[in-house]
Amino acid sequence: MPAKKITTNAAYKLANNFNDLFTLATENNPEVLYGLQYESGWTTDDSPGMVSHPQGLGGWGFHEPIQDLVDEFEAGDPRLAYSIFRPGDIVDLGAKGQVVFSQTDTRITGYAFRKYSNFTADGDMNQSLNAAWLRSADVFLLVAEAKIRSNKMAMPN
Repeated sequence: MPAKKITTNAAYKLANNFNDLFTLATENNPEVLYGLQYESGWTTDDSPGMVSHPQGLGGWGFHEPIQDLVDEFEAGDPRLAYSIFRPGDIVDLGAKGQVVFSQTDTRITGYAFRKYSNFTADGDMNQSLNAAWLRSADVFLLVAEAKIRSNKMAMPN
């Protein structure tokens, strides 16, 4: 099974922290099997940050999470804070200081995606964050689903 080349190889281990997938310092961690590489200044028109970055914080804000998505996170799930800005969240804008995220920073829903929103040291929108298109986590889930559908135990190996 070709998936075993991923699921049994420590070189493709999952990120230590979910937020590592959306932080500049750790964007090319071993979990990312295929990612679009971005660098501010030459791919700024195509960066996922531009369209999902909150409008009130310098982006276009075209992609906003809705209440149903926010409600899908279980209580205490740390991925919510890594994934979504909610009213009252503190946003560190570097040299511009910290601001409190507000519903007025969004276009419609009151929420914004945090996971592709990064800021430069000057506090401007940073469009250098790569977009992970295929991760080891995706392969683990595909293998588990295939095993379930074929009436086999859903183990990663």
